[in-house]
Amino acid sequence: LLGQGADDSNGTALEKSPEFHRLVQEVEKNGRAFLPAEGPAGKSQILFSRVPMVSRDNQSNGPLYTLRDVSAQQAAQRTQAEFLSQVTHELKAPLHTIVTFVEEIAENDDLSPAERREFCNTLNSETHRMALLISNLFQLSRIQLGNLSVRFAFLKPAALIREQSESLRLQAESVGQVL
Repeated sequence: LLGQGADDSNGTALEKSPEFHRLVQEVEKNGRAFLPAEGPAGKSQILFSRVPMVSRDNQSNGPLYTLRDVSAQQAAQRTQAEFLSQVTHELKAPLHTIVTFVEEIAENDDLSPAERREFCNTLNSETHRMALLISNLFQLSRIQLGNLSVRFAFLKPAALIREQSESLRLQAESVGQVL
């Protein structure tokens, strides 16, 4: 990808490479750089980025430069944009139902208690459906805007798994499942 052969096992040729230095400068300036490449499945996009290497006592050990094929991620982003378009369309259906039922309740004094209860159940169901769609959209928006921050830390996997399963325990029990 950087025009270097595999014959330089200690990496000194890479350090002297003008392409490598251009990429490092771009990463320092923009936080990342993209390289077009030819892969087994055709054209690929390679992300060149820098990760600070920090010891357990928070001492800097220098940077680690990474190369990662992000072609699938970019395809997923296109799919995500299509998804947002579909969700917007999906929000219209429950909103239309809610407006129709609210107008019917407001304008029709002759509704029986059973009809009012049915209308209210429909309104409740459609409102929950919209709330779920909006919640999903909000999470997607945060991901797209990069508002989800990443914090690197040392952790014990057992504690992480225990914490996550405890947070999902009530949901699982409500549908008769045990974690």
